[in-house]
Amino acid sequence: MLQSTNRSRLPHIDLGRSNHKVIHRLLKGLISRLNRSYTIEKASLAIYDQENNNLRVTHMLTKGTLKSGLTLTIPNQTSLLYQVLLQGYPVVDNYPELISANIIEQKILLGRRTQSVIVIPLIYDCDKLGVLSLASPDESAFGLYLDGVGEDMVAEFVGSLGQMPQQVEHSV
Repeated sequence: MLQSTNRSRLPHIDLGRSNHKVIHRLLKGLISRLNRSYTIEKASLAIYDQENNNLRVTHMLTKGTLKSGLTLTIPNQTSLLYQVLLQGYPVVDNYPELISANIIEQKILLGRRTQSVIVIPLIYDCDKLGVLSLASPDESAFGLYLDGVGEDMVAEFVGSLGQMPQQVEHSV
């Protein structure tokens, strides 16, 4: 017998209303774990805003420091990040200078020494949560991710994000 879940009754996951400090801690832990396999020069987390159908960059790792507090909305018409979220699978680029025509997105994705970039869609139970982007000074660094290296760590991060709104709702 098939069990049916009525997804139309379930609220969409809205990370914008979730605990910002918890997301910061989870992302910091993820980057630290991924640094065991990759040299990460720069990283960013962009949260999907379903209501406005766009991405908002909420966290950025630059020069070894994870920063949050300023939110930058990415226009979806010219956004590589948005396109990766829609297609639903990671994109690795070993020619970062050609990565995007959007100058703001280039600043978000690329560091001074970037040789390789990966953009990973964060999807939990069919809900688009956002995208994680990582940049490395190492050539072809993220090809290993496509072979599964670090994928479980990102999946754990996505699971934690996906469970977060329910935890927040229950604690209210």
